[in-house]
Amino acid sequence: MHETVPGGSFIIARKLFLSPIWLKDPIYLKVWLWIIGHASYEKREMREIECERGQFITTYDEIIKAASHYHNRAQTLPSLKKIRVIIGWFESQVMIRTEAVKKPNFPTGADTRAETRAYLGIKISVLNYYTYQNPEVYKGRHKGRPSVPQGQINNNKENNVRSRFVQSSIELELAAFLLKQIRKNKPDFKEPNLKAWAKEFELMIRRDKRDPDRIREVISWVQDDPFWFKNILSAAKLRKQFDRIEMEMSGKPKSPQPPPLGSGAGTKAKDSAAPGQRREAESEAIPCPANLRPDFAEE
Repeated sequence: MHETVPGGSFIIARKLFLSPIWLKDPIYLKVWLWIIGHASYEKREMREIECERGQFITTYDEIIKAASHYHNRAQTLPSLKKIRVIIGWFESQVMIRTEAVKKPNFPTGADTRAETRAYLGIKISVLNYYTYQNPEVYKGRHKGRPSVPQGQINNNKENNVRSRFVQSSIELELAAFLLKQIRKNKPDFKEPNLKAWAKEFELMIRRDKRDPDRIREVISWVQDDPFWFKNILSAAKLRKQFDRIEMEMSGKPKSPQPPPLGSGAGTKAKDSAAPGQRREAESEAIPCPANLRPDFAEE
């Protein structure tokens, strides 16, 4: 009987050796391992705050203590400034996303007189957590033959005949999440082929390089939008329109609409303008599409 290992585990990809963090000061790697080791593996409440998978609540004081080391029995602590620089670098590399925690009575572990954002507790979200902590994505191939999770060749044909997506896979989780959000607007929405939807999400993650956390955000936004909620009713449609939806989510202002043809608005504005302003007005009167949104309905 195998002895269980307390404390659980997390996955480290070998590509870490080729990543920029490997060339940084060793404290960067130490903090990074501490972060992904503390990220929640499943949705749960931490310190009375709800956290999704890949998130956790911490303080700068906790990170400082975790990054410390002992020399001749004396503990050496990194400075707050050093930790802030490291966290900032992780964000610039799109490894994590941080959010200030402003809940009353939350222990900050720092000078209570300080009012800067740095001294507040923070929620850390590990980006691409679904991908890198999913054992399914590490199943290798050898000369076109299937392999077992650790990459060894699997010659047992019976073991090779199995479903591509297990119940706990991120692809099926996203498929189920999309269905749940759709049914918030249409409770009697027919049961789809979730494995077919999972295949689309697998392509979004592997081929389109979409972050699963970002996909969830887009799904939630779509089903609250008065236009998209009735047009995105499948994973395939979501994949097709993903870039367009993200652009709308960013809140970029649309180009100004030209005056209706024959209204004379453009001519009046041009005639009333001073000679020096007329050329500028003419250069700005460039026609643009009347509607950037596609006119389609779900098939």
